[in-house]
Amino acid sequence: MRRSSRLALRWLLVAAALPLIAAPAGVALTDHLEARRSFCNACHLPDGSPLHATKMRLALQQPGLDLTGVHFQRADHGRFTCADCHRGQGWRERAHVLWGSAANTARYYFATYREPRKLDRPILDTACTRCHMAVTRPGDTHRFHGIRAHLDQTTIRCTDCHRAHAATSEPTQQAADMRQTARRTCGLCHKGDPPSKAVQAVLDAYRQALLQRMKG
Repeated sequence: MRRSSRLALRWLLVAAALPLIAAPAGVALTDHLEARRSFCNACHLPDGSPLHATKMRLALQQPGLDLTGVHFQRADHGRFTCADCHRGQGWRERAHVLWGSAANTARYYFATYREPRKLDRPILDTACTRCHMAVTRPGDTHRFHGIRAHLDQTTIRCTDCHRAHAATSEPTQQAADMRQTARRTCGLCHKGDPPSKAVQAVLDAYRQALLQRMKG
């Protein structure tokens, strides 16, 4: 084989090997960065404001105003990070998240990235039930999760009722907003306005539990 052919083959092999080396290195680097909660708002938007600034401000309000804040304060002795929910469950979802992160990084460097208005990929129930295993067992029928028919359904996600990020810094308004979110989800099956007394009882118990938690 001539020298030029051997050199071309060598460079071809190097080019083919680069993705095999870069991909695991990129995943390892991403895992390392995501282990720090501050990483998620370390970047700045084109207008100079930190990424996710409002979400982080509300999440750090004391006592916990939303699910993010409660998890930040209580879960895993304060080591809970955004990636614990957003990293993707299973290899397929993780691959989607990593691909989206790479695309967002490219947009950031081209100064075209904007504060996202919705998730690219929904958070699956397994992100919640891997820790909150008790909600998958029937029990108190005054709670949504205690009713067997609810546990057997597959169309409603945890996040359809349990919003992770607050929309307001006022606890009473936040609890009312989340009750209304849950009401819309209940209305997918339980038709009628006003809803039945049983649905009202579950919604009111949910709102009361939220207020109690927000007030510490």
